Amino acid sequence: MKNKLQPVIDALNDAFRRDPAAVENLIRRRVDCNHQLAEHSTVQVRESSAPGSGFTVSGLGLLNGALEPLTGQRVAILVEDETPEGTGKMLGFTVYKK
Repeated sequence: MKNKLQPVIDALNDAFRRDPAAVENLIRRRVDCNHQLAEHSTVQVRESSAPGSGFTVSGLGLLNGALEPLTGQRVAILVEDETPEGTGKMLGFTVYKK
């Protein structure tokens, strides 16, 4: 099966090589979002860690929400030494594999 996301992965990796700090900050930063966005069928959101605080969305969650209906695939962050919190040194982007 041809990887429909390869042009997106290539563009994201090129941008990351040019300015890793900016791209990582945009992709990983989480912002508050409302319940309606949290119920979206493809946008990935996370419940806030503080009970009753609502939900957050990242740039990657929003990007995947747009790409998945078109390609059936999602973008994933390549990391080194990933922690349970999902942190670690960002290395670039790849296709998400379940």
